[in-house]
This record gives sequence, C-alpha cells and structure tokens, in this order.
Amino acid sequence: MLGGFGLSQKLPELPAWVTTRLAHHIKIYRDQVRRFICEANLYRLTEQPQRNGTGERWCAFQYSLPDESQHLLFVFRLPGAENERTIRLLGLKPDLVYTLAGFDGEIQERKSGRELMEAGLSFNHLAEEGSMLFRVC
Repeated sequence: MLGGFGLSQKLPELPAWVTTRLAHHIKIYRDQVRRFICEANLYRLTEQPQRNGTGERWCAFQYSLPDESQHLLFVFRLPGAENERTIRLLGLKPDLVYTLAGFDGEIQERKSGRELMEAGLSFNHLAEEGSMLFRVC
C-alpha cells in the first residue's frame, strides 16, 4: 500500500478467507490510503532495512497531507526485530490533541502532538512480520 497498489497472484486460486481479506484491504486503500500516496509528504521514521536481513528491523513511515491536518502511520516489524520499539512521529502541531485509530478497530487513543513527537508510540504487541496502519487526525 505504500505506493502503486497491485496484486501478483492467481486470484481464482485463493481461499475464500484470503479473498475476503484482500477485498477489505483494497477498500481501505481506495477509500483512505490512495489520497495520501498521491498527495501527502512521506517521512521515514526509521532507518532503511537491508534486503539481506541486516540493518533496521522495524520500519515506519508517516504520510502527512500538505495542510498537516491528517496523517497515516505505517509500522512493520520485520524478521529478527526486537520485541518492542518506540516510534516518534514528525511535523505534528505540539499543542493539538490527535486521535490515533486503526482501520480494523486497533488501538484508539488520544495524544498531543508533543507526546507523539517526543515520547512517541510504543509497539510491544506486534507479532514478528506483523504490521499496523493508523489514521492520525
């Protein structure tokens, strides 16, 4: 979802549960993510992972619309990553209180821009090879 969205798979051969899940993700991309990919500024919040399995093992990206009113946060825990990681966001308004909400009912909480930029968000329940997508507004 971090760029041009596409699938490379024999779709008729997928189990029904996978097809249902793909339809759900495609809807999220169309309704929410595509606008950010096309219009928003991209911030890398972690160092670049290396293809050979070295380097940073947590990967986080923040997309921020030019008016800085809405943001998306993508977080990935790659193989070999430590169990917990704190991710600090960028370019938020320090005194504004933001709501963080996942697209599948994940964590919904409110934090100030200052908290999100200075203390960050702690991820300690994300499975290895897991990912999360949050709306921050």
